[in-house]
Amino acid sequence: MNISSQSTNQIRLNQNGSAIVTILLIASALSALMFAYFGFTNNLPLLYLPAISFTLTVYIDLVALSLIRQERTNLAMLIIAIVFIINVSLAMVAVQGLGLIIAISTIFVLLAIAGLAMTPNYTTSGVAVALLFGVLMYAFDSVLGASRISVPQIAVYSPYLVLAIVLPIFVVFIRQFNNLSLQTKITLGILLTG
Repeated sequence: MNISSQSTNQIRLNQNGSAIVTILLIASALSALMFAYFGFTNNLPLLYLPAISFTLTVYIDLVALSLIRQERTNLAMLIIAIVFIINVSLAMVAVQGLGLIIAISTIFVLLAIAGLAMTPNYTTSGVAVALLFGVLMYAFDSVLGASRISVPQIAVYSPYLVLAIVLPIFVVFIRQFNNLSLQTKITLGILLTG
């Protein structure tokens, strides 16, 4: 691979990483507002914990954008993935009934991070981590049981938040499909065909 193709590939990874971080930044801000609002209106202080976590995520996302500008995209995406997993875990511990939607969003977001914004040598491990954490999130929700609080409004609005994350990332994916590595395309084909 020559210098210009390496530079073009890094530019593409930086653009995709910036797009994913920006999407997750907006979703984190909206999630923080949602949890804070329903915590306040329903007098449920436990909902402030995910609200604070999502608020801190906005600042961490800004740091990740700075890392991407310094061409440290892999590190930025690793930080974003870890913070995403922590946030959805806190939301699931606080509120009952989010297991399936969180499992699906975890798989999708981690697949997008590994496939679109990280170098190809992280693709296979990224797919494995995405599937593992998706299954673990669903199992974790089942283990927690019904001892958590139930907020029907959050269960109603959560799919819209996930859709607000998934649709823009899907647009980035469609736009970048021809630029994906062969390894990523093969891995995606295996996932889609079972």
